[in-house]
Amino acid sequence: MTCPSRAALASSLPALLTFVPFALAELSAPLTAQSPPFGAPSGQWRLVPVAQTPPPRTGFALVATSSGELLLVGGDLNTPNATEWLWDGVEWRPAPALLPRRIDPAVTARPGTTGPIVYGGVGLNGPLGDAQILLGGTWVPLNFPGGALAEPSLAYDRNHDRTVLLGRDLTGAFQTWFYSPIAGWSRGPDVIAPRARLVGDAVRGDVTLFVQRAPVLEVQRLDGQQWVSI
Repeated sequence: MTCPSRAALASSLPALLTFVPFALAELSAPLTAQSPPFGAPSGQWRLVPVAQTPPPRTGFALVATSSGELLLVGGDLNTPNATEWLWDGVEWRPAPALLPRRIDPAVTARPGTTGPIVYGGVGLNGPLGDAQILLGGTWVPLNFPGGALAEPSLAYDRNHDRTVLLGRDLTGAFQTWFYSPIAGWSRGPDVIAPRARLVGDAVRGDVTLFVQRAPVLEVQRLDGQQWVSI
């Protein structure tokens, strides 16, 4: 999941889920005498003592890595050192592999030893249309053929072992793309809507599409190559 812009957050409920884990990045103050022991269940958010934290930023994303860590991707273009960081559950540290600077990228994790995938966002020279996967500690281009898409979101479709990308093109339509390591990229159906966003369903193993059509929020899922209403 990605960290959307403030406007997208206000209009997209699924995007809110992306913000919750990043509370860890701000948890740098020491525990108080009234705090329960670290690791004890309390039902409340608590500050986690850490030696260092990433530079403050907006427009970031968080995604799990194959090693079980959290990767902080992108962020504020006006902060030169707002680069990638890793959270291992105890401490933050700068990531050894860096991406070209960007804000509001789309990200998703993949199972097993395959690293996360990052797509697009906005770079120092404008919208980005690149897709990259983290393999063996190195970012490897995936040669996405669709160019730069606005408001992108990514999700992993476990039932079909593929990554699904959604993004708005210059006509205003949201393009759907599928990626698998064997078949590469293929085009799916367009979605015509003011706003749309993907979320991976870890329980059912499929991908859910939230479509804003005033005054309702439509929910759809992938049935093979097509979106169908739930």
